[in-house]
Amino acid sequence: YLWRVYSFIWRFTGVREAFWIGCSVLSCGTIMLVSRVMLFEHDYTSLRIPYGVLILQPVLAGFGMIGARGLRRLQYQRTRRRNGSTKTSQARRRVLLVGAGDAGVRLAYELAQRPDFELVGFADDDPRKNGQRINGLHVLGGTAEIEALVEKHGIHKVVLCMPSAPQSVVRQIALRCRQIPIKVFTVPPVSEILLGHVTISSLRPVQMSDLLGRAAVEYNSKDSELIQRYRGKRIMVTGAGGSIGSELARQLRYFRPSDLILLDKDENGVYETALEVREDFDGKVHEVIANVQNVGRLGRIFSRTKPEVVFHAAAYKHVPMMEIHPSEAILNNVIGTRNLVDLARVCGVKSFVLVSTDKAVNPTNIMGATKRIAEMIVQQAACKNGCSYCCVRFGNVLGSRGSVVPLFQKRIEQGKPLKITHPDIVRYFMTIPEAVQLVIQAGSLGRKGEIFVLDMGDPVRILDLATELIELSGLVPNRDIMIEFSGLRPGEKLYEELLVGESSRSTRYPKIFIEQAIDGVWDGLDDTLQTLQEAAIREDIQGIYRMLGEMGIGYSHSADSSSQREPEKSKAKEAKGQRGKGRNLVQPATDLVQ
Repeated sequence: YLWRVYSFIWRFTGVREAFWIGCSVLSCGTIMLVSRVMLFEHDYTSLRIPYGVLILQPVLAGFGMIGARGLRRLQYQRTRRRNGSTKTSQARRRVLLVGAGDAGVRLAYELAQRPDFELVGFADDDPRKNGQRINGLHVLGGTAEIEALVEKHGIHKVVLCMPSAPQSVVRQIALRCRQIPIKVFTVPPVSEILLGHVTISSLRPVQMSDLLGRAAVEYNSKDSELIQRYRGKRIMVTGAGGSIGSELARQLRYFRPSDLILLDKDENGVYETALEVREDFDGKVHEVIANVQNVGRLGRIFSRTKPEVVFHAAAYKHVPMMEIHPSEAILNNVIGTRNLVDLARVCGVKSFVLVSTDKAVNPTNIMGATKRIAEMIVQQAACKNGCSYCCVRFGNVLGSRGSVVPLFQKRIEQGKPLKITHPDIVRYFMTIPEAVQLVIQAGSLGRKGEIFVLDMGDPVRILDLATELIELSGLVPNRDIMIEFSGLRPGEKLYEELLVGESSRSTRYPKIFIEQAIDGVWDGLDDTLQTLQEAAIREDIQGIYRMLGEMGIGYSHSADSSSQREPEKSKAKEAKGQRGKGRNLVQPATDLVQ
């Protein structure tokens, strides 16, 4: 009674219940043994119980109680499995688990409770496990034998139970399975399991973020410096309806700021972001519909909300579109940034973080040039005013609006060919959470206009990415789905760069590096921005091209910029080799501020 054994449900008896039953019978046996020694050793000899009986009684009682409950559990599981197999006999799928470690064993236990799966066994490269049985399942062989195991045992699905394995290993196994072809699933990353976001049995298809050749960059959400920087603060996020802005709002809420000010001109995006953030955020959420080009409207918003930290993610980002509409790119990306920086200075904003792009390095297109000028505006403000302003620069973001992977996936679903501009074009990739983590960390590190960059591993060739996506869909490239080359678009480069200067240094975050702030002559920048704004308002396109070319940022316009700016293949390979050494260093470039 004291151990509450009576409250256990027999059909759910497990190791924990068996432990408490053992404790209860051991306690009873101990009490009886002590009573025999203390009370019946010299008195009441007629009631004396032999010591052998006192020792055997709890052992037999324990085995009996656990055994009866164990039989009830087995009977329940068999009945449930039989009923499930009768209902879903046509839907049962034979599953091979790749990886016989902790994750694989736990997954096998959970999937055994589901009637729609029939577990066949494990595949594991540990020779000590080969031929052994784990939870009643055989280790059938190594990962090199997957094709033979699938054919021999009639496997329908393969589950990769290796949440901590190198991404290169996951990529190789997944692609081999897709070539059979057979459906491949994976368990969630260990970090998601430990944080309680998902369970071990939350299977999902292998995603491209699992296959890009490097582990995801993560940060400690309990970092004291991050908490001190953001907790209790009034934080504004511009572009809060977009991919980066909305993820910024999601992650910042866990630092418990007092206010989150979500600003965007996209009313639907702001509404959806605010709706999600409010679910588990105790502070105030301000939904603000505004255009960063409207300085009067921004001024009233700043006066009313009094932000202490600003994350500026609002920008036009599509390169081909901005080549067609350079005036709008100037007004939004450049003048909008200037408006926010000026208001941040007037209103005493303590920290300002600009979300930038790798296309700002030696820009060959309007979008990249406008983002480089935006960086210069932030750096100028930091140098002149001594504010904690900084920029964050990263590559292409997986899953963002208009990015290449969702576009490829959609065309594959429709059976249409994948169009690539050049067979040798390469790009850096990162996930949206990774990008936002870098932005949040940079907000705590920025002091004097630094530009923060992420060690993003090796750049990925877009042709390889397209080929893998087709194969991961169980199709054959250039047979089921064609790959076509359309030629580089105006302003497009074969490869992107992340640094513009020769010197960079590490930070306390191992994957984040700083390009030193450029000590340039800023006196002429304000006049140039005013002239640039006037040209954009007049839609003087040629004037915009001329002024951008005169600013010393590496930009020059031509009628066929794609052909004039296409780097040699040797340069691309050399830059790729330098990037592969662990840091994203590229060919040294001259200062962008003359």
